[in-house]
Amino acid sequence: MNENQFTPGAEEALQLSQVAAGELGHSYVGTEHLLLALLKNGIAVPEAVSGKMTYDSALALIQAELEGQERAESESQRVEMSPRAKKTLQNSVLVSHRLGQNFVTVEHLWLALLGMEDGIAGEILRQAEVDVKAAREQLFSQLRGNGQNANDVLPSGTAASRD
Repeated sequence: MNENQFTPGAEEALQLSQVAAGELGHSYVGTEHLLLALLKNGIAVPEAVSGKMTYDSALALIQAELEGQERAESESQRVEMSPRAKKTLQNSVLVSHRLGQNFVTVEHLWLALLGMEDGIAGEILRQAEVDVKAAREQLFSQLRGNGQNANDVLPSGTAASRD
C-alpha cells in the first residue's frame, strides 16, 4: 500500500491509531485502535456514530473488552498492524478506487471500518448500538455526487456489502 495515497487527515488517523495502541500498552494496532483514532481525529465522524459514542465511551468499552490482556513491555516500541486492521486499510483503498478516487480519506477509513463486522471495533460498535447502515449512508452522501450506494462500492465479503 502506497502511503502517498492517504490524505493528511487519513495519515493522522493512522498515526493516532499507533498512539492509541501504545497508550493502551498493546503491541499491535487493531481495528479498536483505528476506531479510537477516528473518533479522536474527529474528521467526518458519521452522526450515526457520534450520536452513540464518544472517544471516551469507546475507550471505556475497549478497555472492558480487553480486560486482562497483557500489556506490551514498552510503549515506545513500534507496533504492527493486526491482520484485521491491515484488511481494513486494504478495503479503504478498494472503496476509494470504486468511487473513482486515487486517494484514501478519513471517510474511506470509516467506511472500511464500518464494513468489518468481526473484530473488536465491530463488537464495540454493536455494544454502542451504532446503526452501521445509517453511518455508511451518511459517509457516502459526503463522498458521492454520482448516486452510488454503499453496496455498489464496498468490497465483496464485507458486512456492508451483504446488507
